[in-house]
Amino acid sequence: MHNMTAITVHNLSKSFRRYEKAESFITFLKKHWFRSLPFDTIQVLDDISFTLEPGSRLGVVGHNGSGKSTLLKIIARLYKETSGTIHINGTVASFLQLGIGLERDLNVLDNIYLFGAIMGITRKRIEQHIDSVIAFAEIEPYLYIPLRNLSEGNKQRLAFSIVHFVDADIVILDEMLSASDIHFRNKCYQFLSQPFYASKTLVLATHNISLMERFCTHLLLLDHGHQKAFGPTAEVLPLYLKSCE
Repeated sequence: MHNMTAITVHNLSKSFRRYEKAESFITFLKKHWFRSLPFDTIQVLDDISFTLEPGSRLGVVGHNGSGKSTLLKIIARLYKETSGTIHINGTVASFLQLGIGLERDLNVLDNIYLFGAIMGITRKRIEQHIDSVIAFAEIEPYLYIPLRNLSEGNKQRLAFSIVHFVDADIVILDEMLSASDIHFRNKCYQFLSQPFYASKTLVLATHNISLMERFCTHLLLLDHGHQKAFGPTAEVLPLYLKSCE
């Protein structure tokens, strides 16, 4: 393992190209004749560095547009960093934008199997855990109705229930419980705090201060793509709260 850490990020930066919009394809060909379309570079993350030990729970915090989701997608290997390095030790399961992978016209039960398959979980493993998943998510009355008829909160319950299937070393969550009620959020926090989850490393983007206090061992504070602080929650949380004033 790389320095015996779960995640090592060193001088990581990410930028995107924003291209000028051509008036039309024909106009573009007449003006440029296959020359490159002009673009601007948008710096989304700039010189991010931190390390996480196995079993850590990192909260990635900051205002909207600070680069939280982009960083999570790089850790999940959905995006490639522009510069710098990132080392991941172990398997990764990412739960980002939870509507992706769910089919609105299928019923809830079929969606459990579909989403599980997308996450690489075998049908046999799903069948072994299906009863406990349904009970945990409290969605039994809705099993045979189309997903489109569910509230956003119940859709999140359905998606989070798939966490039961996941046997990964690192789990990434992006504001996945924002639409759930307090009862279900507390239930999820208790589940993620159970002893068998203690060895897993969790990385989550959140605005929930109580979640940071109760659940996160470390915080990474971002501001417009810049790293303002990284360290134990007790040290970084006051800086985050000050930035919210």
